[in-house]
Amino acid sequence: MSRTVLITGGSSGIGLAMSRCFAARGDSILWVARSEDELVAGRAAFGRDVPGLAVDLGEPGAADAVRAWTNAGGWTVDVLVNNAGFGTYGWLDSIEPDRELAMLDLHVHGMYRLTRAYLGEMVERGSGGLLFVASASALQPMPRFTTYAASKAFVLQFSESLHEEMRARGLPIAVTCVVPTATVGTGFQSASGMAGVRTFRSYMAYGPDVVAAAAVAALDRNRPRVVPGRLAALLMWLQQGSPPWLRRRLVARELDRLE
Repeated sequence: MSRTVLITGGSSGIGLAMSRCFAARGDSILWVARSEDELVAGRAAFGRDVPGLAVDLGEPGAADAVRAWTNAGGWTVDVLVNNAGFGTYGWLDSIEPDRELAMLDLHVHGMYRLTRAYLGEMVERGSGGLLFVASASALQPMPRFTTYAASKAFVLQFSESLHEEMRARGLPIAVTCVVPTATVGTGFQSASGMAGVRTFRSYMAYGPDVVAAAAVAALDRNRPRVVPGRLAALLMWLQQGSPPWLRRRLVARELDRLE
């Protein structure tokens, strides 16, 4: 049965790869992006027209605007993908505070508001899906990626707790969080000022298609968490048992610049 899937940040990167995965199943796609230019570029890359709304999800009224738009279009959102995000990199005292606050507004407040905008109707009709995009940075301290990692830890804790709420209530609403390692070929690296950072040359770095395929498959099975890539998943699991000081040192090395 065809579903309507609303994807934030769906016109590029991991979101665009997810759009292809869902569309291949016959699902209808809706996008939310920050600008009309992003939507136009996304449609050209996707090769088809996709209804889209340009809005900054970090703004307080954005979720209401998205909900009003889907209502006006007559769309019932069967699956919500909270994917939109960006990163900041550097020593904490060297990063512009307003940019980090905007990131927190998007990753935390925007994600929360949009989830609440659609969760109620999913619970009422007894069906739906929620897919969240966190990061492997949510699993450990990340020096020079401090605020980004903390925001993604919120996303991971929020989604896994919500998954358990749905299970405990016997509600058939799938809630999954994808926890990718460094993802190459998305524009994230350059936008976050991470050009030359070691982790994007790691054997645990994957492209957006790998991340998207793992995320959509995990949502189908209603898995609470998935780390894309078998090797990455194994190493992330092993790393959780290592001493905290060692994890901090290893991660700090991965976040060094090579050039």
